[in-house]
Amino acid sequence: MFSGVCLKSYGAISLPSTPKVYTLSINSTINPYVSYKIENSIEYVKNHNGQALILLIDTPGGLLVSMQKIVESILNSPVPVIAYVYPPGAMCASAGTFIALSCNYIAMAPGTNIGAAHPVSLGTPMGKTEKTKILNAMVSYIKAIAKERGKNVVWAENAVRKSIASSDETALKEHVIDFIAPNMNSLLHDLNGKKILLASGKTVVLDTKNAEVEQIPYTFGEKLLEVVGNPNVASILLIIGIIGIVLEFLHPGLALPGIVGTISLVLSFYAFQAFNQSFTGVFFIIIGAIMFIIEVFAPSHGLFAIAGTICLMLGSWMLFHSPSSEFHISLFALIRLWVFLFLCLAGIFVFIRRTKKRKVTTGKEGMPGETGHVLTELNPEGTVRVHGEEWNAYADTPISKGTEIKIVKVEDMKLKVVPIEKENK
Repeated sequence: MFSGVCLKSYGAISLPSTPKVYTLSINSTINPYVSYKIENSIEYVKNHNGQALILLIDTPGGLLVSMQKIVESILNSPVPVIAYVYPPGAMCASAGTFIALSCNYIAMAPGTNIGAAHPVSLGTPMGKTEKTKILNAMVSYIKAIAKERGKNVVWAENAVRKSIASSDETALKEHVIDFIAPNMNSLLHDLNGKKILLASGKTVVLDTKNAEVEQIPYTFGEKLLEVVGNPNVASILLIIGIIGIVLEFLHPGLALPGIVGTISLVLSFYAFQAFNQSFTGVFFIIIGAIMFIIEVFAPSHGLFAIAGTICLMLGSWMLFHSPSSEFHISLFALIRLWVFLFLCLAGIFVFIRRTKKRKVTTGKEGMPGETGHVLTELNPEGTVRVHGEEWNAYADTPISKGTEIKIVKVEDMKLKVVPIEKENK
């Protein structure tokens, strides 16, 4: 569909008929979804023989593991990847700095800035030793990236250690970026004819002077993941799913809790595919829900309920604190989550227990104890009226017409009744 670039690989040249470049906007925090999308976009450009992938960056930073995945994808990309800090006024901070430096070329629009890449903790506080380890690791990491791409290694180190940031003009002077481009046409003009050595060993020569610019399309799955891919949203969906399934088991036939719960669970598991979360935590949460269901149907004086509570607490903690997880939730937030789960489940079980103790007032089971009067003499069978309805009835002894009666049993759509006077005696 797209003819690609003018390739020069060990002397072999392929001339394109209609050169195309693809753009992808990164205008949010760096998270698992962004990593997922960039990886797919690189593959998309490769499959469509695109000239290059241009990342339009405007981000305050984001998650460490997601950033590392993106950097790895770019450094090993089979197609050229260009970083463009755009539009004017945009920033490329923190994790965005690592991503930009890993690209083959970096451009900035006027009025933009890059840098301030000092690592910070999200949620769980870090000790002094841990902070030092992470800082040194990130300094080493960004220096390696800068050296690989031929950028200013000293500036890269200071961006992490001292959180320095540079404007577009300063970044160009300090050999942090390659171009200042006020718009896309200017950037394509600057890139035209540039040679890029890819990780595969191939050298490509960009032919972007008259290239057509096309935005990377979003699939339905990617749009859905963008909505539910936030770790907070995914965890809430998981909780809603568990509660919905428990409600459906407790009240079979309600349908709505089961439908909502199932959909929420499926969406949460779909979202978790983009995270490095612990599925052990997910299984603990599911086991906890099963424990609560067992407690309702086979009461154990609270043993299963206690086991279910412990499983839910362990599962929620493991889910957000696995060794490979990039998303961490504070202990205070976890406590609020546990309290919310406890209140919801406690309310459900109190309601269920009260419902089980309540006398049935409808259907066949609700008839015993109701009163009426005899329409035709019962000897031993006849007709009675109960709540304005006529029923076939019988009695052990004859009951005359007009006598007040009380229902004691329902058999084969017939009421067994006794006269109220006899019962009172």
